[in-house]
Amino acid sequence: MVRTKKIYREQLLQGAYQLVVDEGFKHFHARKVAKVISCSTQPIYREFENLTIFKTATSEYIIQTVEQFLTDKERTDLPSFSEIICQYAQENPDEFDRFFLIDETCRPLMKELISVHFNNLVISIPEYENISADQLDQLFDLFWFYTLGKAAQRAHTHTYNEEEIDLHSGLHETTQLFAQKFAV
Repeated sequence: MVRTKKIYREQLLQGAYQLVVDEGFKHFHARKVAKVISCSTQPIYREFENLTIFKTATSEYIIQTVEQFLTDKERTDLPSFSEIICQYAQENPDEFDRFFLIDETCRPLMKELISVHFNNLVISIPEYENISADQLDQLFDLFWFYTLGKAAQRAHTHTYNEEEIDLHSGLHETTQLFAQKFAV
């Protein structure tokens, strides 16, 4: 009798993660994930009832991976939070591109994840204590697009220049002007 190697859930999710980074959810199939981890599709269907459940578990795994990076870093204001996202992009350029910019499944998940962290941070900053929900949405949009642009630049810049930190002070100034505009 041939002994088969036991494939664990974590290995399946890591293989699926790598497939999404390489090809995106558009090309997510059990056979492709099996090929990435060098196994048959049997372990996938033994662990997950169907492909939809496997995709959902992979999405959750991706979110947890990015969230772990975010929560491991200290942030006190919007520029420091923007810098953390830029660090993620610089350290994980392929993942950043796929999850934040390219993949139609991942992009809204990442925006929601960043929005939750953003909202929790903003409510802790005194200058935003009286901000309305509409103003918060506008501030998030400003932050989101600014940060995506800076992070994309960092993801594709091979050397990081300390002068770039000055661009984060631009975010600080912009958000302060925003707060002053809506101050009651």
